[in-house]
Amino acid sequence: MFGMVLGGGGARGAYEVGAWRAASELGIEVGAVCGTSIGSINAAAFAQGDWERADRLWRSITAEDVLDMSKFTDKNLWSVKNIRAVLEEFRTNKGLSMKPLEDLLHSIIDEEKLRRSPVEFGLVTYSLSDSAELELFKEDIPQGRLIEYLMASACLPGIKTRVIDEKAFVDGCVVDNKPVGMLVKRGFRDILSIDVGGIGLVKSIVPKGINVIEVKCAAPQIGVLDFDKEKIAVSISGGYLDTKRALGAVCGTKYAIRSSDYNRALRKTSREMLDGLETAAAIFGCDLMREYSVISLARSMIREYKRILKHNRSVGIDKLLNTKDSNSSIILAKTAEAVLAGNADFLGTKVVSMMFKGFLRAVNAILYYSDKV
Repeated sequence: MFGMVLGGGGARGAYEVGAWRAASELGIEVGAVCGTSIGSINAAAFAQGDWERADRLWRSITAEDVLDMSKFTDKNLWSVKNIRAVLEEFRTNKGLSMKPLEDLLHSIIDEEKLRRSPVEFGLVTYSLSDSAELELFKEDIPQGRLIEYLMASACLPGIKTRVIDEKAFVDGCVVDNKPVGMLVKRGFRDILSIDVGGIGLVKSIVPKGINVIEVKCAAPQIGVLDFDKEKIAVSISGGYLDTKRALGAVCGTKYAIRSSDYNRALRKTSREMLDGLETAAAIFGCDLMREYSVISLARSMIREYKRILKHNRSVGIDKLLNTKDSNSSIILAKTAEAVLAGNADFLGTKVVSMMFKGFLRAVNAILYYSDKV
């Protein structure tokens, strides 16, 4: 039985939807889920069994669904046109309002359903009034006040503080943005920790004997308050693939390749050949946010290789090698074409091997897979 921890990071929380989907598909049984900030909101949706609804919501959410934008002239919060209005909000209201998010939570979080769920749920917030960190499981939250505490947990810096029973609360990220310790205290020994790349303090000391599987968004595609739909979709895919990689279902250094298929391919070829395949695919710009078999990745790579050759027939590799703004994808394609044509002593292959790390492996992969797909 696993516990799952969801870190804070505003709009980057979309990554966690993909992570939950991957864990579900792989049959990971989650007995408890807790989080900070947006992680607490996602945790509540997941614990009540509504991750598919959360997925749909994330793919359609806008800044207006989260922040009160009524006083802003531009829907892009960071537009220079909004500077005066933002400053006025800080002066008069001591921060921006997240009333739209609160209204949204009332439509998607069913407190009674969450309380009845067999999945334990917890959140972190910080009381300014008491100068105290609060780690609260659902039984610790007063009846009917769940959404208020979710809003307290997600009260980012720059947002108006949340007041509950005359006490002011702010985002839990100021004390623990990834509350693994909550689940350790709860008795969980296997924990899946999802780090979306949010800003905040993390209590990183984990006792011996605790198995923490870290899933980290190494290069977030989205800002904390950036609700671009395409970036959110990429972030969801990233969480899905990174979690499958962390759990051993996919492998590969650049691409997500099904582990069973990857291991079969290793018995027929070499790791160097598979590394070359990934290098060539990356240079040719094959989609990183997909799950592949070895052959499907090879097909995508060869398809891009042929497309590049078709559109650059008149370009000579000697010219490319002496051009300051050389395009690595064209150089790779032209080099492989020369070798395939039987020009094994082609000067370019030697020059390219010195100029571009991994090019020879990539060329070998093109040669190997060109007659197999």
